[in-house]
Order: sequence, then structure tokens, then C-alpha cells
Amino acid sequence: MFSPAEYQQRHWDYVLGPNQTGGSAGIGGAFGTVAANAVLQGVPLQTDLDAPFLLRSIAARVQYDTTSSAHRQTNLNQLQIRFTGPAKNYFHQAFVPLNLLMPFGGQLGNPSPLQRQVWYPPQSTIYVDITNNGANALTNLTLYFRGVKLFPKGVRPAWTYPPKIQTTPYTYNTTVKALAVQGPPVRSIFTATGGWDFVFRSIQAGPTFNNLTWEVFFRLYDSDLYPYSSDFVHMDMLAGNANGPATYPSGTSFLTPVGPGPSLPGVFYPEIYLPTNANLVYDMFRLDTAFVAQGAVAQDYPIQFFGAKIFRQSQ
Repeated sequence: MFSPAEYQQRHWDYVLGPNQTGGSAGIGGAFGTVAANAVLQGVPLQTDLDAPFLLRSIAARVQYDTTSSAHRQTNLNQLQIRFTGPAKNYFHQAFVPLNLLMPFGGQLGNPSPLQRQVWYPPQSTIYVDITNNGANALTNLTLYFRGVKLFPKGVRPAWTYPPKIQTTPYTYNTTVKALAVQGPPVRSIFTATGGWDFVFRSIQAGPTFNNLTWEVFFRLYDSDLYPYSSDFVHMDMLAGNANGPATYPSGTSFLTPVGPGPSLPGVFYPEIYLPTNANLVYDMFRLDTAFVAQGAVAQDYPIQFFGAKIFRQSQ
């Protein structure tokens, strides 16, 4: 199959869902709104040509309910899925309810790990079957296939720890000011300055209050603008949340969650190492136009990158 020692692993998310940015490559408008009782079979997601992909977890989400300002995705409970390996080999005999595969749709620091990771050669196709088993449409259904790209050593920059170091845990706090309800992506740049490297290990995002929907999407790039995902990823997938939803839908009831919240940030795996004076670039945009009636207005959006300062030591 492959020898892990021959490759450098790089965090990667493949996104299969509606093309919400109006032109990003990698999404292609596969789902959008999925009607009640609809069955879609053989929806293709093609992996990139430049590297094999090692699938380690999956997740799913829909747009928040427009009937409430709370963070609810009630109709997601009715989703049933199955998908294939690289030889169009299904891993499930039949459709499986999403809530049997993972808690919380794999969101807010809860991606559903696969018992055995799946290797996809370059330019493979993952075929996805879905059923909306409910009476309501699934709005902006998006599936996330999370894992790592495997590059031969030396093909991509692969910064890592020097031989001798001292380290200090550190949280990099930033805020995107007045993020508009809808607008073009806003670009920000983090640079490790001050004579130290920085290693990114996890991320939290979003306000600590729970009265806005926050349909916020995020895409991360390294210093030469090579991304870490095939398209924009919703913050509920990439990050944990300082507050977490007050309740989580389960059938006709709402349960107090046992997973999401401050204790579970979104984890970068492998971690992202940034040497001093190198850049980490990220684009963000918000798509809350459907929620203006619930109070969606331009607001500041906080982000916390967790990791450590790395101080190089002489031999």
C-alpha cells in the first residue's frame, strides 16, 4: 500500500456541498437543497491529482434552522448516507442514519473517526449516496471528508521542530471586525514574529453568546497560498466553540449536549508548524442573509488559535 515514512502528512478537508462562494473549485454545487424524501446516488467527489488522500473522519451539516436564532439543525437527524472507497467499493451494505455514525454531525470538535483509515490514490473518486428520510428539505447539506494529503518528502514545505527547543503554551487571539452578514471573503495573515516559531494545534471560534446564527466559512493557506481544504469549511467543522449550542436535536426532543463546548476545540492533525517570519493566511466570509429577521447584523467574530511558542536553542 504505502510506507508512512516516505510521505509528509498535511491536514486536508475535502468538501462536498453547495458552491456558496459562487466560484470556488472543489464543491461544484453537488447538493444545495435536498428535497424531502429525496434519494441521491453516486454523487462524485474527485480527489486532487497532486497527492494521495488518507481519509480519517467524516462529518456533515446543514444550514441552521431559519425559524429560530438558536444553533439548530433539526433536519440533519433525517440524513442517511453511505460512501465508497477508491474502487467504488461501498463501506455500508445499505444507507445508515447519520446519528448512528457520529454525535453532533461530527461538528464542534467531534469528527467521526473511521475505525480504519482509507487510502485514496491521486484523482480518485469518492461516490456518495444520501437519503433525506424526513418531511422537510435539507438546506445547504454539506459533507466533509477529513484526513491528510500525503506528499513525497521535499515536494511541499514541511517545517518542523528543530533538534533542541524550549516551548511555551500560547493562545493567539484575534478578532475579525464587523464581519458583514454577507460579503466577499476577508483575508487575514498571521506571522510568527519576535524570534520564535509557532505551532498551531487547535482552534476555537465564535462569540460566547448564542443569539446569532453565524454561518461563517473559513479557508486556511500556508505561506505560498496552498490551501488546507478543497474549499471553504464551515467554522462548526473546523473549530470548537466557546459556547456550544444550548441543546442538540434528537428526534422530536432537544438534549443537553455532552460533547461540544470549550473543552473540545477543533484539532489540526497533523499540527501546523510555522517558523519565525513565515505566514499563515486565512480567508473568512459570512452567509447569514437568511437570518436577518433573527438579528443577523455585522458583528465582530473572535478566533483563538491554540498551540505553543517554539524557541530554538543552540546545540
